[in-house]
Amino acid sequence: MYNAQITRNNPALITLLVDRSGSMADTIQYEGEKVPKSEVVTKIINSLIDELLYRCRKGSDHQNYFDIGIFGYHSDSVYSLLDFVDPGKKFFSVTELVNSVVKKRSTVKRRIDSKGDYFSFSSDTNWWTEAYSGGNTPTYTALKTVYCDITEWIKKHDRTECFPPIMIHISDGEPSDSSEEMLLNIADKIRSIETNNGNLIFLNVHLASYDGESIIFPESEKEIEQAHKNAKLLYHMSSDMPVQFHDDIAAMKNTKITNKDAKIKGVVYNASVVDLIKVLSVGTSTIR
Repeated sequence: MYNAQITRNNPALITLLVDRSGSMADTIQYEGEKVPKSEVVTKIINSLIDELLYRCRKGSDHQNYFDIGIFGYHSDSVYSLLDFVDPGKKFFSVTELVNSVVKKRSTVKRRIDSKGDYFSFSSDTNWWTEAYSGGNTPTYTALKTVYCDITEWIKKHDRTECFPPIMIHISDGEPSDSSEEMLLNIADKIRSIETNNGNLIFLNVHLASYDGESIIFPESEKEIEQAHKNAKLLYHMSSDMPVQFHDDIAAMKNTKITNKDAKIKGVVYNASVVDLIKVLSVGTSTIR
């Protein structure tokens, strides 16, 4: 399982679901400054899209090795963050994104030089989506909506032979519209989406809301026993990561995974910005 070749005829589906509730206005450490979480996530997503498109470039052409959907949610709304490409459409091919008219923005980036000092420089980057934060956190509604969208994607395109869909949910708080039982039930349904090559891979990333250690791809429930109850909920909502991802996870954690049958959960709790970037890299590592 999880060995299907990703081709133009059988592309992979990558879905990002992003919490845009009011708490995402809280700040997090980013490039030496305190920056609202919503802005940090937006910058990272914009960079991720460009990175994925780059991976699909062959000479002067781009190959449709994947479809991508990025959704935001807050208050009572769940919506595509790429709606400007084709209003009403949920998922987009590589060439649709490459051929779209994208805003450019001059952004100031900060790096650390060899002496450990920060320096700044300007760079024009594609700005696929804007930051936003406001309202409550309708996580159940968002998960249910995206579950239906992914199910329709598989049916519509007859892509039962493709690599299983990958879904990454990014949030910083607790849901406002549901019980734990409801969330576990919808997560079960999401993970049950399948192609002939395996079930959907569902990752959950909780952004840091307080000082404390991150819990990164735990190998057992014991690793989260002392964590907030929301960490345990996300643990049980998330997929067991396929063995094909173990090397990337080991590199991220700077460790070794010697047991190929290890049940590594696709969850990161209290993630820093660095953790988030690494998780997105692991989660999209099938697209080389």
